[in-house]
Formats: sequence, structure tokens, C-alpha cells
Amino acid sequence: MSEQLGLAARELKARDVMTREVVTVLPSTSLKALGRILEEHHITGAPVVDEDDRIVGIVSQTDILFSQLASQVGNASYDDIFDLFCASSEGGGVLRHRRSPRWVEDIMTKRVVSATEDTSVSELALMLSEKSIHRIPVVNDGKLVGIVSALDLLRALAGGNRQSSESNSEG
Repeated sequence: MSEQLGLAARELKARDVMTREVVTVLPSTSLKALGRILEEHHITGAPVVDEDDRIVGIVSQTDILFSQLASQVGNASYDDIFDLFCASSEGGGVLRHRRSPRWVEDIMTKRVVSATEDTSVSELALMLSEKSIHRIPVVNDGKLVGIVSALDLLRALAGGNRQSSESNSEG
């Protein structure tokens, strides 16, 4: 059974499992608006595109969190930021520093790991694992045509692959 599952996964391509209607944001989107967009669409991140739908970055809830924390603690280590987050989750609250980033372009990851529609599901899984990322934009000639999330890959491996037009992927 696992052999058949592995064979099926290797034959599937990004086009077979990707979400086609991708929620995107612009670099000029405010972080407040980004938070609302992510919440409204039940997603944890989104590709950042320019006016021509060319991908220029990717942004996630984690980026928002760490940018807000980093603006308060300066050059603190990851452990210091983690400790601050844990303290705030216990009721201390995280106060916003007046120099906090305000726009998506201030916090987005500019080096985006992307794939083509012909990228195999096994290659996608390897990319997610090796890069410790949760989503991979799918591009054609530099333009965004879809996105594959870890959840999309799990669905495919479980036999639930789909030609999706949903926007409810973990984009």
C-alpha cells in the first residue's frame, strides 16, 4: 500500500494539487489589513505580488509576530523573543513599539521558494521539508498561477487530490 502511495505521489504534479484562486497581497498592504485578510480567508500566509501578478515576496502570521516582537526587543536573540512571546501569552500582553513595521514590504520574505506547474509532489514535499516552509507559490513565466501548501500535499497523499479553485488552502 505505501509503495502505491509513493508511486501515486511521484506522478502527481503541482498543477494536480495546487489551489488556483490564491489570496494575495501587495507590498503596500498595511499589516492591519494583512491580519484581517489572513483571518477572513482562514490562511496563515500569502504571496506578495506586484500590479502584474509577479511574485515579489511571501508573508505569514509568523512574520507579523516576529516583526512586532523584534521591534520591541531590538537585537535580541531568538530565545529572548521566544521568552517574550511566552510571557505575553500568559497575560502580559505585547505592547507595540512606535517604530513597528507598518507595511507588508517591511516584513515579507523576498527570497521566495517557488515551483512550476510541472514540479512533482515529491519534489514539493522535499522543498517544504528542506526549507522549513509551509507553502510554495506556483509560477508560470514569473506570474503567480497557484499555491501548494503542506495541507494540499497531505490531501494528495491521502488520495484526496483535486483540481482546486478553492481559496481555503493554507496559502
